[in-house]
Amino acid sequence: NTTYEDHSPLLSSDESALIFTSRNQEGIDKKEKKNGEFFENIYLVKLNGFMPKGEPENLSASLNTDRHDASIQLFENDSKMLLYRINNGGDIYQASKENGVWSEPKPLGKSVNSNDYESSAFVLPDGKTMFFSSTRKSKNGNLNIFQTTMGKDGNWSEPTLLGAGINSEDADEDCPFVTNNGKTIYFSSKGHNSIGGYDIFVSHWNESENKWGEAKNLGMPVNSVNDDMYFVLD
Repeated sequence: NTTYEDHSPLLSSDESALIFTSRNQEGIDKKEKKNGEFFENIYLVKLNGFMPKGEPENLSASLNTDRHDASIQLFENDSKMLLYRINNGGDIYQASKENGVWSEPKPLGKSVNSNDYESSAFVLPDGKTMFFSSTRKSKNGNLNIFQTTMGKDGNWSEPTLLGAGINSEDADEDCPFVTNNGKTIYFSSKGHNSIGGYDIFVSHWNESENKWGEAKNLGMPVNSVNDDMYFVLD
């Protein structure tokens, strides 16, 4: 943690490293005009148990540009990464790692990325179901969580909006994290019964009613009167 924003932690599958996003200044980025802070970059720090071992390192020149680059998810045994870039109003990208080197990230298809703001995403272990946050189809410009599935042609399907149990009427829902069986979703919301700002909520899939159940606030000490986001489980 620095005096700048540090967020979006991703734990490697063997728990030996932590990838995260920071606005830490390294003299390579211009300041963002919006709030005077530096653009985001992705970092990696090695772990000994859950304690940092050494200083965080700028992860890769192929992942970090001179604008916003933020970590979202590691999957497929840490060989693939979803990340956010500010391009096109904010889009989700995917990079692959071969022989220890990350490839140049490529934007996901138009079923996921739109001309609106896509902020975060989560892919299930089978690689065939994705949950993501977007302002598309929003009357008030607020973020909602959508779901899409991978077709036989390798393309993502037209996304569907998750139900009212998860998406509130006029507040932001972001940062989806789904358990391996796809039956429990954690996410951040400014709506529902938020203590203040974004809170972390959980919802369970209701088999009998074929819909997501009512979102439950995880409460304190996980949530606070400030923004609480980017929840992940090992």
